Formats: sequence, C-alpha cells, structure tokens
Amino acid sequence: MLPRPQRSSAKRCSSTSGATGAHVLNHLHVSAMLSAPLVPGGTTQSRFTALRQFALYTCDSTQGSDCSVPASYTLAFTSPANAFPGELPRPLAPELIISHWKVQTQATDIMLKVLNNQCTGGPQYQGEQDNDPSNNTDCTSGSANGQTVHAAELQIFKAAAFVTVLSNRSA
Repeated sequence: MLPRPQRSSAKRCSSTSGATGAHVLNHLHVSAMLSAPLVPGGTTQSRFTALRQFALYTCDSTQGSDCSVPASYTLAFTSPANAFPGELPRPLAPELIISHWKVQTQATDIMLKVLNNQCTGGPQYQGEQDNDPSNNTDCTSGSANGQTVHAAELQIFKAAAFVTVLSNRSA
C-alpha cells in the first residue's frame, strides 16, 4: 500500500512513494468521479473540474535516482485526450467512473500529472456558447474554476484483478 500522495496545485500533479522498494507495475486504474462536499455546507465539485487527460511518470530509487527531484521522473504513460470523455451539456458520472489501462514499468515512486480537466480538454466546452456578450460562457476563461482539477483515485497493480462469482447460491 502506497502512502497518501503529496499534492502540488501549482504543478497540477500528485506523487507518492513506495517505501518497500521497486514494484513492477502493469495495470493502471484511474477515476475522475467527483465527491460530495467534504464538510457539511461545503462547496460541491463542478463536473467541469473532473480529470480528462493525464500522464503517469515514474522514478526508481533502487537504480540510484533521487525521486525527491521531479526531473528524475520519466514518462511511463499518457492517457488518450478523452480518457474521461464529457459530452454536452456536461460530463456525466458514467463517463468519470474508474477506467483502466495497461502499463509496463518498474518504480518506487509515481507521479500523476494532469494534462487537462473537462473544461480545458473538452473542445465542446470552449468558446462562446451563446449570443449574450455580457456573459462569458467560455469554460476556460469564463469560469473561476477553469484551472481546477479533481481526480478521485489512482490504483496501480502488478497483475490484473479478477473476481470469481459462485453460481450455486443457497436461498
């Protein structure tokens, strides 16, 4: 189990370290699902701030790399531009639920870097959306949250997960 990630809003990335040495990583699971307010009465997360595209960087300190330095990380995977597609009029929950990809790498440390949220990566949300000049409807420039990103979960596994379902159930 990897420890809680360290976040950097300025760099739009999150990293975590495996304290038990290098791990072979073959399966990547990421979720852009949003959550309810973290505190009662708190603000909700806009669907346009959900993760849309990302890159996974890795570092292996067992090979002499200093994983406390971002330059030591190498690109291991770049998601498709529509890894979490959003359609008009707004991204929907089924489009943000956990998705998976195959990767092949070995690492002690990983970093998830945001490339786009729904707002910056969804061409259907960019540009003027109506004929009202007094209301800027461009998602990137017209929203205070245009550069905010939310990602719910990052899971990396050595082997594919599977579930066996028993067909004989006693009632």
